[in-house]
Amino acid sequence: MSKSKIVDVNPQVNFSTMEDRINDFWKENNTFNKSIEQRPKERRYSFVDGPPFVSGMPHYGTLLVSIPKDIIPRYWTMKGYRVRRVWGWDCHGLPIETKVNEKYGIKDRYDVENNIGVEQYVKQCKLFVDQHISDWRWYIEKIGRWVDLDNAYKTMDPEFNESVIWAFKQMWEKGYVYKGKRVSLYSTDTSTPVSNFEVGMDDTYEDVEDLSIFVKFTLKTDKFSKETNGEKVKLVAWTTTPWTIPANFALVVNENFVY
Repeated sequence: MSKSKIVDVNPQVNFSTMEDRINDFWKENNTFNKSIEQRPKERRYSFVDGPPFVSGMPHYGTLLVSIPKDIIPRYWTMKGYRVRRVWGWDCHGLPIETKVNEKYGIKDRYDVENNIGVEQYVKQCKLFVDQHISDWRWYIEKIGRWVDLDNAYKTMDPEFNESVIWAFKQMWEKGYVYKGKRVSLYSTDTSTPVSNFEVGMDDTYEDVEDLSIFVKFTLKTDKFSKETNGEKVKLVAWTTTPWTIPANFALVVNENFVY
């Protein structure tokens, strides 16, 4: 019979202190890098991690998606695969420009061209990125995520831009590139196309009061002349976009709906 004694556990556990102690242990023992180097190079598992925008401090949504992005590589690492996890920073797009515009009171691209200048504007955007990158490390390490922050890439780096051009050239030579027409979301305020992600960002939509009109459309048919004593029948439509009416071809009516 075992004589081992059950050790009493302090019910007042300080989880924050425990997290710091575990993180310190990982750093001191280089645990993350060892978990990669101890796996054979020929047994590689590629994990592509979409880089976050450097448009401010991490928020709940940022940290929420980081959890599965950490769980999956850990799982395949425990299965014996060599999983490199290189961090990246998305330095392009509207989020960063919007933050810089707010900081310097820039209203449109004409302010950039006439007041601050394109070169200085780009410099300020890069400076904004560099200032916020250093603040992210604490948050990423605090949630216990294993990722290579020391060798992180930035999409504004010349090396990254050259790799994109190289990849496009490969697709061009293989005939994968074509010219076509498509409908794109466009911001009249920033004079640029926007992605579905940018349209769905916080504070993108707001409730506004708008004018609307009711329009009567006269039917061409005389089918109802008996019921109306010869008067033309008109259908009433409601719209907040009257300028689209000339392009309309028909009115849609639900025969089972009470208007």
